[in-house]
This record gives sequence, structure tokens and C-alpha cells, in this order.
Amino acid sequence: MKPFKRIVLLSVTVGLLQLLLPGCVVTEPLPGPVAEITLTGSVSESEYTDGAYVPFFDRVLVVHGVVTDTDPMNSPDDWDGYVYIELTRLGDTAHYILSTDELTKVEGSENRWEFDRKLRLHSGWNTLRIFVSAFPGDSLTEKSELINLTGDWTYGREPVLCYLEWNDADFADLNLHTIDQYNNDCSADDPNVGGMVLDIGDSHGYGPEYITITNDQTGTYSVEVNYVNANGLTTALPCQVHVLVNGTELPQSPFTHTFAPDDVGETWQAVEVNY
Repeated sequence: MKPFKRIVLLSVTVGLLQLLLPGCVVTEPLPGPVAEITLTGSVSESEYTDGAYVPFFDRVLVVHGVVTDTDPMNSPDDWDGYVYIELTRLGDTAHYILSTDELTKVEGSENRWEFDRKLRLHSGWNTLRIFVSAFPGDSLTEKSELINLTGDWTYGREPVLCYLEWNDADFADLNLHTIDQYNNDCSADDPNVGGMVLDIGDSHGYGPEYITITNDQTGTYSVEVNYVNANGLTTALPCQVHVLVNGTELPQSPFTHTFAPDDVGETWQAVEVNY
């Protein structure tokens, strides 16, 4: 006689399971942590949500983020993780990295941290989102909702826009300067002079820094970068400067330069703009 074969049913539908086991409720998996993002105009202090129009005077936004420590048991009083804001505009995507000293622990929380970072929008469509991972290149642990904003500003409101980035060096301090033909020098030392406005200065490292030239009179502007402080950096420091005139980036832009380790205190002239 052939041995009896027992067939075991290994799976049942959710509906049958609930029928056989009254009171059994099948629930969805708990969601992972979600980064929170709030955008506020630096002038009006108005909050901007997805789909909002941002006027020119609020071109600099304060991004408030709340994120989750990727390893809270390692050092409860220190941030562990890698946070950046992804900003896409004019078809270009940039990652603005948060330095550890920009994050503070949320009061009463065991693993939530918060930050405020200024970002400068461009005329046209802008999208923003916060991303978190344990370290650069690792898989994401959380992200915020995607926020779309538009700033279709009137022609001539920003005849010249310059911005400086140095994404590869934490804490190293560079200063962007624009100097007009009258020797007015707009920088962190004098952020509003001669129709030139330092929209964003950065001393945490990575950048960016922005200067908007709102003076619509013709002139000559020297765009320069000063290596202020290495803050412990012992390797070369690459950087780049973008220059837009009437909303269009110059064909040669971005202008690139690498400061040597012993170049602290030196100034590099990126370009001279005739407008």
C-alpha cells in the first residue's frame, strides 16, 4: 500500500483567516519615520505650502526640518546621520548638506532633531524635499513630502545673480564678494551695499552663498571668493561660482577653482561681469 500523503494548506486569504479566527484584525505595517518640512518666507514670515507662489521679496526661504536620528542608542546627545535638502530648479538638482552643528535635539524627544536652513529660490519652478540616511551613499531612512513652489518674477528684478558652492568640505569657510566700479564690496562684512544684497551667507561649510544685484543700472562687477578659514581642513578645497544675468546663466558658468591647503586668506577672482 502506498503511504498516505497529507496535504497541508500553508496559506489562506485574509478574509478566510478572519472568518476562522473571529476578532483577528489584519493591520498594515507601521509606517517608517517621516521627515517634517515647513517653509517660511524670510521677510514676510508667511508659510508656503505645496503649489504656492512665492513673491520676489521672499526669494530666501527658511526651511524648518524635523528628522530622526539614525542611531539614537550610539550617542543619545549627539546627532547620528546624514541630512540634505534636495532643491531642483531650472532643471538642475542640488543637494544642500546639513552640518552637525545645525541640528538640535527636539525638547522632550529621544530621537527627533530639528534644524533651520535658509535656501534661495530661483525664478520659475522649484521643488524641495528633505532626505536622511546613516551616511552618504547609504539607503534612505526617511524623507519629507515633496513641495513645489513657483516664483515667476518680473524681468529686471535680479539683473545679476551670483552663487558660490563648495559641497565637498565640511566647516571650511569661503566668502563670496561682488565689487562694483565704485569699489562697493558686498559680502558677509557688508551684506547690503550699492544695490547688491547678500541673500545667504554660510559659515557652517558646504555653502551655498548668494548675492543678488538688484541695481538695474549698467555697471561692472567683479565676482570674487575669499578663503576665510580652513577650520581644520588639510586638503585642497574645490569650489564653483554660478553667474546668471537677467535669469540666464552665462555660457562659461559655473566658474571653478581649487584652493590649496595653504591658500587660507587668498582671494580668487571668478569673473568680471559687465551689465
